[in-house]
Amino acid sequence: MSIKRILIVYPYFTENIFAIFKKFGEIEKEIKFLCIVPNKQGKNIYQSTDLKLEEINLPQNIVVKKCHFFPRKNKNPIINPFCFLFNFLKFKPDKILFLDEAFSPNLFIASVFSKIFKKDLYFYGFENVYKEFSLIKKIAIAFIKKFLKYGFVCNKEAPEVFKRYKFYPKVKKVWWGVDIENFKKEILLEEIKNLKQKLGIRENQKVIGYVGRFIEEKGIKDLVEAFRLINPGSVLIFIGDGPEKKYLEEIKDNIDKKIIVLPPQPHKILLKYYKIMDVLVLPSKTTKFWKEQYGRVLIEAMANGISIVGSDSGSIPEVIGDVGSIFPEGDILKLKEAIEYEFTSRTPEKIEQLKERAKLGSIENFVKEISDFLIRNTKNK
Repeated sequence: MSIKRILIVYPYFTENIFAIFKKFGEIEKEIKFLCIVPNKQGKNIYQSTDLKLEEINLPQNIVVKKCHFFPRKNKNPIINPFCFLFNFLKFKPDKILFLDEAFSPNLFIASVFSKIFKKDLYFYGFENVYKEFSLIKKIAIAFIKKFLKYGFVCNKEAPEVFKRYKFYPKVKKVWWGVDIENFKKEILLEEIKNLKQKLGIRENQKVIGYVGRFIEEKGIKDLVEAFRLINPGSVLIFIGDGPEKKYLEEIKDNIDKKIIVLPPQPHKILLKYYKIMDVLVLPSKTTKFWKEQYGRVLIEAMANGISIVGSDSGSIPEVIGDVGSIFPEGDILKLKEAIEYEFTSRTPEKIEQLKERAKLGSIENFVKEISDFLIRNTKNK
């Protein structure tokens, strides 16, 4: 069987996903893709977007359709089954790639239709924590386990979690694709200088950055405490949003060091903020129900050649490898030492190593690895 049509579904409307769709079209020119996204953009917690579908220039073999998704608080939206079925029947795909967790409601819906119409279904998962489920969800998972045979995972812990559920799909580990081409772009020194002046940052000040959700498990309070111990001439920038924003706004007014709190930024603007950072920090802390699943901001920073520091929560050490510093989560003194080490250890060789490692999380690598797996599975049948 040769693949002619692939249906891709993603439960968010972001700039990054359209860059992924475009790359699929460029790499697999002989295949037609129908890509489904929500009809509402939703909120991206650390990047804003003013993207409009009609303004996107995509290859001719890529068609994007908006579909209704039911929103859920702090969870991926759920696709309207009737909308999914309508597009499925009209497009008649050979394979389905649903970019969501294996045990999500979305994959249950897709599994039902893939079973009825005998089409291979693939998932993409980040989940790396074993959880107990309700009886109803256990029944749904039993169905999913029976009919979902293939997938992709973002980290090495996910397959081990699957084993605990007695779920043994054929999977391939592929880091999520980040638009590193955007974050590799050069910015005029004058623009960087102007941004620093706008933020009240002196030319010789060291800048520590955090980009992401403002939640306790991301370790932002630990970062503030470590920042208290660091050379008084440094600056700490937080970019994002979340329930801990109030804490950050209060602490920045009650500390004798400079803390800057900014809202989510569009891709093109976020790039400029990376350019003024000396170190990006991801100080995540493991909880009973969550640990860091990837840390795409690490990829974005590495693409810029920015030094990185991360805790040992979840997949952070896997992403950082040997190009940055890793500290025991929750250890404020070790976090402080790791940041200071990265301040003083930047060399041209290290900057190139950071940029090279970022390629593992590039959109190009993501799409090539997924395309290869889809095609190989077909040939082996």
